[in-house]
Amino acid sequence: MISRPKPSKAAKDLIAAFGALVPDSAASHSFIDQAAADAAPDELPELSAGDLAEVLAGFWAFGETRRGAAPAIRLVHGQAGLDRLEIVQADAPFLVDSIMGELGEQGLSVRAMFHPIVTVNRDGKGLRGEAGKARRESMVLVVLETVGRDREAALLAGVKAALADVRLAVDDFPAMLTLMGHAITDLRAAPKSAVRDEDIAFLSWLHDEHFVYLGARVYAYPRLKNGDYAPEQPLFQPQDGLGVLRDPERTVLRRSSEPAVLTAQIRSRLADPPVTVAKSNVRSRVHRRGYMDYVGIKRYGPDGKPSGEIRFVGLFTSEAYDEPAREVPLLRTKVANILARAGALPGSHNEKRLRNIVENHPRDELFQAREDELLTTALAVLHLHDRPRVRLFERRDPYDRFASILLFVPRERYNSDLRGQAGELLAQAYGGRVSAYYPYFSDAPLARVHFIIGFTPGDHLEPDLKAVEAQVAAASRTWEDRFDAAIRESGRPTQEVTDLLARYAGAFPAGYRDKYPAAEALADLAVIDGLEPDEAVRVRAYRPQDDQKTQFRFKLYRPHAPAPLADVLPILENMGLKAMVETGFPVTAASGEAVWVHDFELEDARGEHLIFSEVKLAFEYAFVAIWSGKTESDGFNRLVLELSITWRDAALIRALARYRQQSGLDPSQRVQEAALSNHPGVARLILDLFRTKFHPAINAD
Repeated sequence: MISRPKPSKAAKDLIAAFGALVPDSAASHSFIDQAAADAAPDELPELSAGDLAEVLAGFWAFGETRRGAAPAIRLVHGQAGLDRLEIVQADAPFLVDSIMGELGEQGLSVRAMFHPIVTVNRDGKGLRGEAGKARRESMVLVVLETVGRDREAALLAGVKAALADVRLAVDDFPAMLTLMGHAITDLRAAPKSAVRDEDIAFLSWLHDEHFVYLGARVYAYPRLKNGDYAPEQPLFQPQDGLGVLRDPERTVLRRSSEPAVLTAQIRSRLADPPVTVAKSNVRSRVHRRGYMDYVGIKRYGPDGKPSGEIRFVGLFTSEAYDEPAREVPLLRTKVANILARAGALPGSHNEKRLRNIVENHPRDELFQAREDELLTTALAVLHLHDRPRVRLFERRDPYDRFASILLFVPRERYNSDLRGQAGELLAQAYGGRVSAYYPYFSDAPLARVHFIIGFTPGDHLEPDLKAVEAQVAAASRTWEDRFDAAIRESGRPTQEVTDLLARYAGAFPAGYRDKYPAAEALADLAVIDGLEPDEAVRVRAYRPQDDQKTQFRFKLYRPHAPAPLADVLPILENMGLKAMVETGFPVTAASGEAVWVHDFELEDARGEHLIFSEVKLAFEYAFVAIWSGKTESDGFNRLVLELSITWRDAALIRALARYRQQSGLDPSQRVQEAALSNHPGVARLILDLFRTKFHPAINAD
């Protein structure tokens, strides 16, 4: 006997509070005991035990009446930003998975879920009580973040549709199982062959709880008097459908032509083995979301030719995916043939690695792909293990509905951004959409993503996959890869390249790598490497192509410690510049010495007329001179930009202004700074006069 853990104090409080609100009965006891076991204190911190008891009591009261077989469903808009989806229905498999799948599909946020299964009696009016037949009912309560009135109708419609599919699949499950049994019996009557026996073994394996049967339909292929197949649609009667395929409007293979399955693609496969495994066009609303698996079983007439087909749709169970491929009928033959055709020496390293590659191949691909396709891909992947790089492998759906793409990337280069970019590139290349993707990682040097690119049959692009592969490879290159390549392609001597990579590999932090390309790192290294031991700072001004004439930027390089903004901003302001954005990163060499690289984005409101190439050096020298105390920081430094002059020329103007100020006649220094900045031509004349009068090379009157 299994001993259950004792209820916690919180659970006891909840049970007691519920008992005070609801009449006592065996069913209500069972309900609250299970609900209390489902309750996690950290899921709904907004609700006290009493609040939660009221919610559960309201749910219990909602289930008081349920008529017929249909589920009772409602959405309750609650308080504290929490809404409640309440469902009462006959107990059945797949209920919770299907409900939660629909909520996830609609992008709703689930806070908590309670799922008591209780045995109740209902009378002829559907009232719960002592009278009537006992039945097991599932009571599902899902607490959601606010749904909103605008999404309420879609939520309820989606949940009802999912539960309707669950009911169809569960109700018709015995009939579908019987139909599969008949298909196996009929196939046993066909002429004996290795293919027939393997197909029978596969169908028996499916029958043995490896397939969740969700729908089935029986087709007949019309024949002409001469024995040829008629080009018109194959026949099926609506009443032949089981489970989710009771609805004749639900397609299996092609949305646009169902039930016209005798297309060119399907005609070409009539001579194939009796059993076909593929993906259907029907998305599952039962158990788990995604396109259902399709198993087609040919039926044969007295002449031995295919006379029709039984189509099952459903989902392979988790056991079907977990079993080794070498033990699964149909797959085991493919695996054995691939290993034999590959020619790898039994027991060799390559043989073991190839076996591992095939075993870990996407299971859906193993079921659906032809042996030749699998062999080609497996051998190419084996080759990749020793030479990891980006590769794409394509398999087209035989019914032209999608492309199955395997993307292999060196494991250290894989990330979710790359996966997203690769998916977009593939969707554009086919003119389709990313229907699904499945990443896979192991201890192998390669990461793998399985993409399903959906498109319209006969109306899609034919991509150049090598070109797409090159684009993905470019996107997969890390910043370090591009930095390494930039240094090697810079034309430096080999020894210098080796030295730079040794000193600066890993020197740039993540923030720097996110902001700047590798080429910019080379420009920064040129400055950093040129710093003298006693040099306090160095400056590099630059203007990106997309900057306006009133904008430019500069980088300040300071060894050992970051530059305080309080020291930088006044210098810029006195030069008439506004710092709009600043970022700073330490670049740390292998020796442990760090140089801080500050990047300032500047706005010069009066800079429309300035020519940056003339201003650049004047600004750089002036900033360093001011920082190191060789000259003063005041408004006269604006003349450096206005006239593209050196900081020494600005210092001369400053000295003349102060000399004249001693007369007591001239205005204050600030007034003179503003006047000369507004009329830089006057300052130019003063400098020309000074040079004419005092330059030893000029002999003038």
